[in-house]
Amino acid sequence: MASRIIHLAIAGLILEKHPLPDPDRFYLGSVLPDACSDKSAHYKKYLANGSRKTHDLTGFREKYGDRLLTDSLYLGYYLHLLEDVVFRYDMYEILRFDPTPTDVERLHLDYQLTNRYVIRRYGVSDRLTVPEGVEAEPLFREWAFELPAFLEELHRDFRDRPQGKTVFFTEEIADRVISRSAEAALREIAALQAGTGYFDEVRWSWARHTSQGQN
Repeated sequence: MASRIIHLAIAGLILEKHPLPDPDRFYLGSVLPDACSDKSAHYKKYLANGSRKTHDLTGFREKYGDRLLTDSLYLGYYLHLLEDVVFRYDMYEILRFDPTPTDVERLHLDYQLTNRYVIRRYGVSDRLTVPEGVEAEPLFREWAFELPAFLEELHRDFRDRPQGKTVFFTEEIADRVISRSAEAALREIAALQAGTGYFDEVRWSWARHTSQGQN
């Protein structure tokens, strides 16, 4: 998945092009799936007898579609899933990243190293807030989000100063992911408003490295 900072950068670009009535709820929704230790909160979807993987955007629309155009929290959550599909497709299908467990650890360090660049380049701010009463939302009844711990980790993303050079996930790739994801998200918002032409998560699926269990 893309990093928290990457998701916030994409959310900022989306709001520049498509202002929403409640940006705080949108920003929270744009990172909320990562606040749950249960990876099923990303709506995993396996294809081709388990050899390919994607995220079940169709299933999310079927469950919460009536909220996507009326509640920025749910739209942010949905677009997070879409952005992860774009990111994974780029990494595994286009860039052919074939990770070992050691590579995955290294990739996480790359995220930390690129965070400083992304924060500066896209003006990402440590402004995430939790709206009052959000715990009563259906999403919070479905998934056990661990917001206090997650928010502390997010704050650390803004404070950390890791050392080293990127290996797999460079600043150039970060720019590519952010640009492509924001473009796809804006197209999806237009499709939702028109009621047609939804993002095809099956076409954007990626090969699953089952022996490594990482994607």
